[in-house]
Amino acid sequence: MSPRTVRLAAALAALLLAPAARAYVRSTSREGAPFYWQERKVGYQINPRRGPSAPSCSDASQYADTAAIEAVRAAFRTWTGAVQDCTDLELLDQGFTDVATVGFDPRAARNENLVIFREGWCSEVALPADACWDSGTCANTYDCFEDALPADRATIAITTVTHDAHSGRIYDADIELADWRGQLPAGSSLSPGGVSTQPPDGWYFTCTPAAQPPCSAYGQSGCTYVDLQSNATHEIGHFIGLAHPCTLGNSDCNPKTSVYRPLVMFPAATLGDVSKRTLTDDDRAGLCAIYPFGGATWTSPVKASGGGGCASGGGAGGLASALLALVALARRGRRR
Repeated sequence: MSPRTVRLAAALAALLLAPAARAYVRSTSREGAPFYWQERKVGYQINPRRGPSAPSCSDASQYADTAAIEAVRAAFRTWTGAVQDCTDLELLDQGFTDVATVGFDPRAARNENLVIFREGWCSEVALPADACWDSGTCANTYDCFEDALPADRATIAITTVTHDAHSGRIYDADIELADWRGQLPAGSSLSPGGVSTQPPDGWYFTCTPAAQPPCSAYGQSGCTYVDLQSNATHEIGHFIGLAHPCTLGNSDCNPKTSVYRPLVMFPAATLGDVSKRTLTDDDRAGLCAIYPFGGATWTSPVKASGGGGCASGGGAGGLASALLALVALARRGRRR
């Protein structure tokens, strides 16, 4: 067995809205094997460390991130039998961890399926000649968010899935979020209406309990910018074995006309949008086809169709045309 890793990422792009969706797709290995967990009870752990000055998704707790933790937990629940009665998949909260290393070590007695908030870009701490760029280990070496390419600075999250290339069985899955430290760039003034992309050190995640007007600047309260729960829900779709239904740049994924637009697993969603906290019929069909209640796990690589998804609404204000493109990047695979 030679487990391999693939990395699926979320990034920013300037796109437009599109209509309803009609299909889901499974992630597959290079050999065409669809991803799946053999177990129906899969645990995860959260590294709760975040910057102390991050103004959203926070309270006065030890880690200043209880709202963020609850948003991630809610996202995991969305994909389980506790919410979806057609599956008996359980994604189990196994508490906090101080582990900051993603990936799978076959020699270890236990590997965590990790959710971690990374702060700062790796290019700021790793020299260009550092061997970690070739091995894809800069994030683990320096506890940063990897940005091997300039476009990676638009990335908001990465899910690393370690799997058997022959069978598709998943052994480990880790989610990294490009978190904002809570500090504004030196010499800048991000006034309302003055920013629609991220400052240099990460993304401003918000955890509003319901839909709020979109933020027009980093650090605003009572508004939604990058909704943490929606984006975690998308990444957990990758965690359980689902892929994007289309690839941005292809004709069927045109954000103006694509029928896939409302899916949680679609490669774009508006800033300020919280609708992706809830699965569409298509996302649910993918989950329940792979892990049917009382039935065998589906390992066929065939693409399947589900029902029509519900349409998502547009943003408002200065951020209406800025969307989150959840792009599957061709990142380096690592042999373990």
